[in-house]
Amino acid sequence: MKSRYIFIGDIHGCFTELTRLLDIIRPTASDEVVTVGNLVGKGPDTTKVAMYWIGTGFKAVLGNMDFAFLEWLDGRFEVDPGLERDWLESLADYGVLTGYLKSLPLYLDYPEIGVSVVHGGLYPGMKITADEIEAHKEIIALRYLRKDDEGSWIRVPYGKRREGDRFWAELWTGPRTIIYGHTPQKIGNPKVDKRAIGIDTGCVFGGFLTAAIYTPDKKYWDFQMVKAEKAYSPWPK
Repeated sequence: MKSRYIFIGDIHGCFTELTRLLDIIRPTASDEVVTVGNLVGKGPDTTKVAMYWIGTGFKAVLGNMDFAFLEWLDGRFEVDPGLERDWLESLADYGVLTGYLKSLPLYLDYPEIGVSVVHGGLYPGMKITADEIEAHKEIIALRYLRKDDEGSWIRVPYGKRREGDRFWAELWTGPRTIIYGHTPQKIGNPKVDKRAIGIDTGCVFGGFLTAAIYTPDKKYWDFQMVKAEKAYSPWPK
């Protein structure tokens, strides 16, 4: 059991905001520090953030932007709309970073505190096991759900949301509280549902970088936030 479990939202290359947040939290060797993914992409200091994170030994799950970078390296597309060529090309020189991103899991599980971490989300009724999550890799980009003709929940592709679709976290009733990112909250506060906490508060878009901190001795959640110095990328539509 760790002294504190510190979960940090999508960093997206915002090194200044990351260091400000860590200066407030002051993690120690007895703490577990985890980011919900998207170390890279969109922000001003992607390389610096990623190499810093590797050096600290902090943990991470794979984000959709991290995955997109690996896809780009493999030649599966030229440049994703959310990935700028200049930092992609600079990152391609970092073999250590590439290996690190390839090693990241799709989820981390902390049964001792009843928490799991993913980047995007989970389908209702999913089991939190390696086999189940590996079989549904698309959850890395999960946001909204829709029922198909057979009554099963399916992922709504980005930009295709329509009336009646449901946000996954509002449907989740599973055995763990899920800490996730991927869906930036424009209101500037984490999205807290009964069994899920969304901590992407849009730092790279001019919002906040957020940490959700659980202290087992007190059985208490706390949130620390720092305001972005500027908007480095426009809010997604």
